[in-house]
Amino acid sequence: MPAIPEKSSVGDKEDAFIEQRRSLLEKFMRECGKYEYLIESKEFKIFTHTKGEVDKALDDLPRQTPL
Repeated sequence: MPAIPEKSSVGDKEDAFIEQRRSLLEKFMRECGKYEYLIESKEFKIFTHTKGEVDKALDDLPRQTPL
């Protein structure tokens, strides 16, 4: 029985996947940019401008209601 090759954590398929996700994220961000209420939100500004722990910065925001 032939030996099964080890999985590679880095390779062409993973690079292609990462590039595809990066491209889709860029497209998503451009679409979000069409809505002023989104780009002016504290959450969006934290996500796009905060260096370091974005999760912590978002957790520190006061909770908002749907209204």
